[in-house]
Amino acid sequence: MSVKPITELNIVSKRPALTKDDADRNTGMSVPMLFPLPSSQAEGFLNIVQRLEDIIDLETKTLQSFHPVALREFNHKKIYGLLELLRVVPTQGSNAQSPELELVLGRLRRKLEKNLAVLHMHLTAIREISAVMTNAIKEYDSDGTYTGQMSGFGALR
Repeated sequence: MSVKPITELNIVSKRPALTKDDADRNTGMSVPMLFPLPSSQAEGFLNIVQRLEDIIDLETKTLQSFHPVALREFNHKKIYGLLELLRVVPTQGSNAQSPELELVLGRLRRKLEKNLAVLHMHLTAIREISAVMTNAIKEYDSDGTYTGQMSGFGALR
């Protein structure tokens, strides 16, 4: 089984970019009310969040479907998306207290938490498999000289 790039997976989201009308309809808020930024920057913010949600959803679905995952590619795309988000999200003032902003970022946080739980499950499984393989290799390579374990008759194995 080979690892496919993200673009070759058949579950890639094809959602179009959000517009002001989409934001009004989907979140019940107008884009300019998101925070006091020009409308184009607010739409840019919503598009960045949507792209991040899409990549996080795709990674989570891929992990849950037990397909081989290009984690490095997913990680790169998530880091790039978070960097984009940090460039747009206001860092000071009343902007950070916006209920609309908290709603959008809260949804992103929930998706990230779910993604983290699935990644944690996979890493735990990898550690367990690795431990079993390591022990098997040690047992295979060992002739029993230094194990110190006693056989059923009291002699060293």
